[in-house]
Amino acid sequence: MAENDSDDTPARRLTRRRLLRLGGLALVGAATGLGTPMLLGSCDESPDEFSALRSRWLGLLTGGDEVDLTSRAVVAALDRIDSAARSHLETLDPTGRFLWPDLPFDGDDLERSIDIRRTFERIDAIALAFATRGSRFEGDAAVAERLVRGLDWMCEHRYHGGLEQTGNWYNWQIGAPMRLTSASLLLHEVLDEDRIQRYMDAVDAFCPEPALTGANRIWTSRVVAQRAALANDDAKLVLARDGIAPALRLVTSGDGFYADGSFIQHENHPYTGGYGLGILVSASWLLTLLDGSPWQFRGSELDNLFTWAREGMEPWLHKGSLLSPVRGRYIARQGNQDHAAGHDAVRALMRLASLAPPDLARDFAGLVRHTVDEDRFTDLLETTPIADLAQVGELASGPAVRSRATTPMTRLFPMMDRFVHRRPGFTFALAMSSSRIATYETVGGENVRGWHTGSGATYVYNDDLGHYDDHYWPTVDLTRLPGTTAAAEEPSVSYGHGHISDRDWVGGAILEDAAAIGMDFKAYVSGGSDSGLTAKKSWFVLGDEVAALGAGIASATGQQIQTTVENRKLQDPSVQELRVDGQALPAGTERMFARARWAHVSGPGEGTDIGYVFPGRADVRARRESRTGAWSHINYSAQHRDDTPHTRDYATLWFDHGQDPTEAAYSYIVLPGVRAAAAAAYAQDPAVEVLTNSTYVQSVRRGDVVAANFWRDGAPTVAGITCHGAASILLVRQDELLTLAVSDPTQKREDPLRINLGDKGASVSSRDPRVDVERLTPGITLAVDLAGARGRTSVVSLRLV
Repeated sequence: MAENDSDDTPARRLTRRRLLRLGGLALVGAATGLGTPMLLGSCDESPDEFSALRSRWLGLLTGGDEVDLTSRAVVAALDRIDSAARSHLETLDPTGRFLWPDLPFDGDDLERSIDIRRTFERIDAIALAFATRGSRFEGDAAVAERLVRGLDWMCEHRYHGGLEQTGNWYNWQIGAPMRLTSASLLLHEVLDEDRIQRYMDAVDAFCPEPALTGANRIWTSRVVAQRAALANDDAKLVLARDGIAPALRLVTSGDGFYADGSFIQHENHPYTGGYGLGILVSASWLLTLLDGSPWQFRGSELDNLFTWAREGMEPWLHKGSLLSPVRGRYIARQGNQDHAAGHDAVRALMRLASLAPPDLARDFAGLVRHTVDEDRFTDLLETTPIADLAQVGELASGPAVRSRATTPMTRLFPMMDRFVHRRPGFTFALAMSSSRIATYETVGGENVRGWHTGSGATYVYNDDLGHYDDHYWPTVDLTRLPGTTAAAEEPSVSYGHGHISDRDWVGGAILEDAAAIGMDFKAYVSGGSDSGLTAKKSWFVLGDEVAALGAGIASATGQQIQTTVENRKLQDPSVQELRVDGQALPAGTERMFARARWAHVSGPGEGTDIGYVFPGRADVRARRESRTGAWSHINYSAQHRDDTPHTRDYATLWFDHGQDPTEAAYSYIVLPGVRAAAAAAYAQDPAVEVLTNSTYVQSVRRGDVVAANFWRDGAPTVAGITCHGAASILLVRQDELLTLAVSDPTQKREDPLRINLGDKGASVSSRDPRVDVERLTPGITLAVDLAGARGRTSVVSLRLV
């Protein structure tokens, strides 16, 4: 190919690029062998502010002229850019009825819209190589000619005003114009005014103004801003800037950011690590682009973004990964596994640091440093685009930046039915669904087997950093996700997606590092039958221990019902073991262990073991197996489909409740970071005591802490607590101080909730305004107004007699 001249030295490439700039005219294509050369004129001089904006934009894409070409990370980034460009150039043909033979525009409406977007994505990838200093394609005239021909062909035949938007609207209004404007900027020096105007008219036809909600609002604002920067359009830049604000405002329903740190997209799907991440990435980028310009964003809504980044995004980061339970259907994308998403988030926080107040800026910079230091699975520097490398490198090695781990915390996000518990050695997370939040999402053939991902699925992240990466989702048994109670049979693809149950009781109470979380579970049944699986499920999180209880498990569908305790991917199956009551299970075998006390899965490194204890003993099934799967098994999308088989080993533990149980139950305790001997010793004398496990109330005690989920009025008194209604409660008795935390997980209570405690109080130490202490002696009576609390916890502390 002509772009691979034998005398293609950096000096020659730079000379060619200078020729492109001389006199505003360039002869492009003289050496391509593709026919008559094309004369391309450059734009007339733009006003200084637009020119400055485009220069900053170019720097945000290429790193500008200050990139250190001797840096190993930069050399690797250039290799990635060149490799992508080379692979696309090999099959690019701008003379036919399509540009790439595998994007032929001859499928259905959806496939054609995807082909439009992906064609512009490939043009943009090649244009990045053309415009990036140090690339082997930098300033290559032959490459520029082929790209311009490609853009001309697309804007004549496939993307221009007057065409009907068929297929997925996103491809027309966001995906395609985002890349068309980017490619136009990268090729700006060789595009004449008429071409730029024609390309930008196409963009304006499909995305004339910021629109929609949530991430889509930010993305359309970015498209409008990029088009306006190229078209010298002040009015549209103002429109784009002002379009940012609605996406950053807090909402109380629908798509967007919530006061509790939740993020929702598509009305009822938790998407902190999907669309929320999209907002963080694009908003930080767009705000950086406009900063210091006449179009700088100055709205007070910026504070909401800073707060959400700290309170809504940071809790879901773990040593470079962004946790799966808040990533929705994105978990089914091979190119966007947990660490790829986490690195996107960290780099967005890095950009946000330049705009944030000093204390937040230090925190965000410290998270970048922490990711570089602690992510031993994927090196942040190896995934960072060339434009961000200098800043990431400075934060990674600069003496002024101190590494800062994500803060230990225990957080419930009531508005998206998600919970996260961060400890120094692990992170425990929980994904639920309710009458407010859907089970899981399938769109465009993605995540077609995500059946149980929002049905009480539990996740344990530790220093086994590749557990949920490295092809976990296409190889794990998706009928056996840890924490879930489900039918053993595999449902049909996309079965029950988007389902909203009729159960309100989902949520819990938080008190420091303790939590009582519960889910009134009802599985989806086609046709709306009431014969489906139901259960009362609780998770009591007490420091380094998690007690899981299930009661009232019933089904009349004729299926085998099971509750999965663990389904752990074995990174090193030659070393890792699955033991039950001390007996190791050989690879490739399954066995039922009657009246087991404990189990243990050893990890691939220090601190990655996990113990499991079964209070009162339990019949437990265990399996070690190798599983093979491909991403195409869970993602049918043309863009993300990949038929490559992957094989991984798993250790699985579950309870078999039999066919159509009526009142089945279970209990187990998860002990992250505990070795086998410690798990065995714990089983002999568990620190956590199960007090009750029924459809009225589930409760445990650990030392001075009692945690209880009251499912309905009329529940029996537990550890001196009488609760007259549905609620989640934590009670701590320490010396002379009694502290009670209470919430209404149904989020529907209107009347005050009355709670009686057997203790005698002397005085009120502190209380939430929602708590009214009606009586202190001879017993304590509290009335808690939970109306409008939206699942938040209220706390009162009393001094005892």
